Amino acid sequence: VASERARGNPFAGLVHSLQLRQDQRCVTLALSADPEDEPALVPLDLGLSAHANARSLYQQAKAAQAKELKTRAACERALQAVEQQAQRTLDRQQLRSALSQSRTPLWFEKFLWFLSSEGFLVLAARDLPQGQLLVRRFLRPADVYVHADQPGAPVCVVRARRGVVSPLAVQEAGALVVCRSSAWAGKLLCSAWWAAAGQVSAQDCPNPPGLEEEEEVHYSSSFLIRGPRHFLPPAPLELGLAVWFGLDPASADRHRALAASRERCHAPLEQLGRAMQRYGLSSPSSGPTPSPSSGPTPSPR
Repeated sequence: VASERARGNPFAGLVHSLQLRQDQRCVTLALSADPEDEPALVPLDLGLSAHANARSLYQQAKAAQAKELKTRAACERALQAVEQQAQRTLDRQQLRSALSQSRTPLWFEKFLWFLSSEGFLVLAARDLPQGQLLVRRFLRPADVYVHADQPGAPVCVVRARRGVVSPLAVQEAGALVVCRSSAWAGKLLCSAWWAAAGQVSAQDCPNPPGLEEEEEVHYSSSFLIRGPRHFLPPAPLELGLAVWFGLDPASADRHRALAASRERCHAPLEQLGRAMQRYGLSSPSSGPTPSPSSGPTPSPR
């Protein structure tokens, strides 16, 4: 091939290489349609005819073309999927930004909270520091302190409205306290209890004001409870999920009548113990009903 190429044989100039060893009867030709372009290397099998080599090369070219089309289609689908994912992410971010701009979070949303069936705000602490913050800063004289003796039970406060608290709100708060305790994982049937705000004081105060020597004292979380605790009936281990819709000022006027009708059904705190005993929400042996102003006072039978 080299000698023929030196003599100027045009066919020898097309031969790029010969593979005649190890029973390989192949020749590689350097072909180019345009003399200025770089020639393409085309392998030929010397054991096949010209038509057989042409058929083999055509099949290879067809398979390569089909593979190229599949690769392009897969690339287009991948690009479309990435673009759709990026668009969904952008839409979620825009929606989240719009939601965050639509309203300012309320002060109690850092706690576990819900609105009772009668519209009372119930707050529960997520951990011990939040429990101390909830009692020290947000427990008012007319509010009710709810807790349970189970490990992990959160500190809970039922916020009074115009100085009154509903027995149903206290019962629902007790259900939340039980479900957030270890009774949920152990599937235990237990009861929560409540006490008036005037009975709750910090444990770091060894001698709280007004504490008598013979007075009944209990320890709850990091707080000291003076006087009897009022136990609620066993709460079912059930939690629900609700969606709270806020009203604009134009729509709030139409709901004031409903809110006023609910407020007329509420009982003052000094009547809470008697109402709970009457309807079976507290055992008769739970002791006297606490008063928010003067501490524990006996309730009439």
